[in-house]
Amino acid sequence: RHVLAGDTEAALATVELYVGSPFETAAHWFRAWMLAEAGRATEAVAQLEALDGALREDWFRLPLVTAALHAAGLARSVAQVERLLPLARPLSGFLACTGSGGIVVGPVDLALARAELVLGDTAAARRHLDAATAMAVRLEATPWVERAAALRVELDAAG
Repeated sequence: RHVLAGDTEAALATVELYVGSPFETAAHWFRAWMLAEAGRATEAVAQLEALDGALREDWFRLPLVTAALHAAGLARSVAQVERLLPLARPLSGFLACTGSGGIVVGPVDLALARAELVLGDTAAARRHLDAATAMAVRLEATPWVERAAALRVELDAAG
């Protein structure tokens, strides 16, 4: 909720709960998303680059990869988008969150849509954006409906 409200510092503080846990290093990608949402692209890309290596095959992978792809797309980092897309594409159709009351990263397809737009594939971006919008509307998730609408404006401007 802090990310959606634009309170970056409060959002970053929530990630500190991962310090000292098996998920500590993965928190870099959550930080990246939070920083990218705040328009801090250079810091976001640095956080994406800070996690190097294989991800665990567990429940945490879905929100983590989605957060990272959101960050890469918002930062318009082609290199990071290309790195993350193979991890994210199989997650299409899911809603990314860390659990009840946890970090909600939104529809995976919204992150996929922005990533495809960064790479210039507007047809793929539209398909993913349509899926993300339908999910957000079905869930009555106003913040994600609004984000999808804003991305639709960007996509329409791109052609």
